[in-house]
Amino acid sequence: THHTNSRPVPAFLCPLQNESCSTELHTACISENGKKWICSENSNVFDSVSPKQTLWFTGAVTSPSKSKAPKLSDLANRVAAIIPHKWKPVAIQLELSKGERKAIEKDEDECFDRFMAVLEQWKQSASQPHTWKTLITALKSASVDEQCLAEQLDRDFC
Repeated sequence: THHTNSRPVPAFLCPLQNESCSTELHTACISENGKKWICSENSNVFDSVSPKQTLWFTGAVTSPSKSKAPKLSDLANRVAAIIPHKWKPVAIQLELSKGERKAIEKDEDECFDRFMAVLEQWKQSASQPHTWKTLITALKSASVDEQCLAEQLDRDFC
């Protein structure tokens, strides 16, 4: 059977297997530093997964389009948790104003919280569309310089 967007992807048996999991088999990706697995079904991040749990899932994987709005949980686990220290260049690329950036810096102490505030402000802002394509473009910019992360998001969500 021919499937569009069908590709082999790394997968694992969810180590938590709790009520947030609808199935035991989840597609996942390895973070940029290669030390964390990120579950695509419920956006859980795992620091380690034993090799016996690693599988290859070759079924059809249909991803949302680049123009689709990203979920906040995906943004938190797939972007803010990976590069929290780059919140300011991402804010600039998403065209948050200087006043908005200063307010975020004043209101939030931790880089992760600042990054999340940037993402929430971007969602409410009309300056840049709240889409995966916009975020991927921002991550590829020279000031952010996160090509690998952008390419991973492009593969997983576009």
